[in-house]
Amino acid sequence: MLKPKFVNNNSSTKNNALWIVICGMLGVILIPLVSILLLFIPIVSRISLLLLSLFFVALSIGESVFTIGVNNFICRKLKVSNNIGKLGVLIITSLVVWLLFLIPYNVGFILSLIAMILGFGILINSIIPRKSKNLNGNDENSSMNIVEENSKKEKKNSTNTKANEKDSNNKDSKDGKNS
Repeated sequence: MLKPKFVNNNSSTKNNALWIVICGMLGVILIPLVSILLLFIPIVSRISLLLLSLFFVALSIGESVFTIGVNNFICRKLKVSNNIGKLGVLIITSLVVWLLFLIPYNVGFILSLIAMILGFGILINSIIPRKSKNLNGNDENSSMNIVEENSKKEKKNSTNTKANEKDSNNKDSKDGKNS
């Protein structure tokens, strides 16, 4: 199933809530400011317009990303693991979040703005590569750790299959001698 990176990433909202808020707030402030400043430089004015349009697209899907993040949190707390259960919880979560956004007297607007900023922070957090500490205490990119672990597992599996083939060949040769 095609899913964005933050959907399966449990640590994106669990351990980094403060980082998500900081990224969302700084992103909402700095990206338009930098884009407007870059508009005055003729060489990068088109890139600035592209950055500004991507910013507005990211803001527009920020509420949906927030809803998915809340859904992941609820599913983790309720220990819902199958996809149909997650979909049901997502429908209920979407309905509750939508109803919260409809509260009058600017409360819904403020909640919508907070959800948009948090969703934007989740998007930025999933785009920025994070460094994780390995067992030796060295900082390494988490994606590099995954690639290295997968290659080590493949090597281990290939040596295990070779060893199993040798054992089966030895058993066959012993069985052939005993007959």
